[in-house]
Amino acid sequence: MRIPPLGAAGIPTKQAIFRARRPAHRRDGGSVGATETDNRGVTSPFRPTPDYAPPWWLAGPHRQILMTERLNATYAPTPSEETELALPSGGTCRLVRRRAVGPSRGVVVVVHGLGGDARAGRIAEGARVLNVAGLDAVAVGLRGAGGSTPQPRLYHAADLDEIDAAVRHPWTAARPRVMLALSLGANLALRHLAMRGHDAASRFDAAVVVCPAAHLPASARALAGWPCALYDAKFAAALGERVRAVAPASGVRPHDRWRHRTVRRYDADFAAPAAGYASPDAYYEGASAHRVVGDIGTPTLVFGAADDPIVPVDVLREMWRAHPSVDLRISAHGSHLGFVEATPSGLAAGWMPRVVEAIDDLFPRSAADDSTNAGTR
Repeated sequence: MRIPPLGAAGIPTKQAIFRARRPAHRRDGGSVGATETDNRGVTSPFRPTPDYAPPWWLAGPHRQILMTERLNATYAPTPSEETELALPSGGTCRLVRRRAVGPSRGVVVVVHGLGGDARAGRIAEGARVLNVAGLDAVAVGLRGAGGSTPQPRLYHAADLDEIDAAVRHPWTAARPRVMLALSLGANLALRHLAMRGHDAASRFDAAVVVCPAAHLPASARALAGWPCALYDAKFAAALGERVRAVAPASGVRPHDRWRHRTVRRYDADFAAPAAGYASPDAYYEGASAHRVVGDIGTPTLVFGAADDPIVPVDVLREMWRAHPSVDLRISAHGSHLGFVEATPSGLAAGWMPRVVEAIDDLFPRSAADDSTNAGTR
C-alpha cells in the first residue's frame, strides 16, 4: 500500500493525497490488511486509510520514536497568526492559525501532546499537510506550553479551559469543524467531546485522536517501566523547563531537576495538586478520559499502534470495542506518534497523510477538486 508522494517542500500535494490507492473498506470501519478494528458494526464517516508497514530497519517501536524525534527537529515553523486567550481558571493559552492553501474547506483544531508546542515540530508539519488539503489549521497551545507569558500553572490532563476557549474564538467558527489531538492532548480532547459535546457552540463535527493517552493509569505504568525510562526522563525535563520558565511558583515545592526527574515525580508536586488530587494515582484515575468515553457522541476516529510502548493497545481495545461513535484502527506497527516511512523525498511521518485521507469526505470540495478526483477513483 503506498502513501501519497511528497512535493518539493516535503508536503503531499493535494492531488497526490486523492490519488493514493485506497484499500477495501470493511463494514466495521477498518481496512483489509494489517490494520485491525475492534468495533464491529460501526458505520464510519471516515474514509479507509492505507495500512502501515515500516521499512525493515525501522520496524522496532523505539527506532520509530527516535527517528520521529529526529524528523521533528527538521520541521521549521511555518507562517502563521497567533493570539493569546485568557482562561477562566487563570493564565492564557495560545492559538496558532495557519491558513489553507486556496479557498478554505473547513477548519481542524489541533491539540498537541505532552511536552509539545503549537508552533513547531510535528504540529507545524501536520498543519502544512492540512493546509495543502484546503483546510485551515488552528493549533491550541496549552497553558504554559511555549512562549514566555507568566502562568499560574502549566496545563494538566483534566483541563477543559483551553479547548473551551479555542472553540469560542472566531478562528474556529467555520464548519465543518474537526478536532485532531495527539497523545496526552487526546485525553483532553476526548474529555471535551464527552463533557461538552451536548453544547451546540462547543460541538465538533468529528474528531481524530492519534496514539491517545486516554487511559492515564495504564500509560503512567508503561512510562514508568524501564523500556520507557528515556522517554520518561525526556518528558519530565521538558515539563520542568516550562515550569521554571513560566510558572516557577506553581508547585507544592520549587522544581528541582533531580527530584522531578520522572513524570510521576513532577505530577506529584505540580499536575496532581493543580488538578485537585492528593496523589499521582488519584490524578491519573480521576483525570483519565477512559472514565467518560462512553458519553462521546461525536464521530471519532482513533489511530493506534499495537507496538506503542506508551499507550498499551489492550486498553484502547477495551475502551472502544463496541462504541457506536468510534472507528478504532490499530496498526501492527507505528509506535508512539511514529509511523515513519520511506517516500520518494526521504523519510516522513505517515500518520498525517492518513488523517487527511480519513477526514476528506467530511469537508465540501470545490468544483475543481471534484473534477480532479473523478479521474482518480
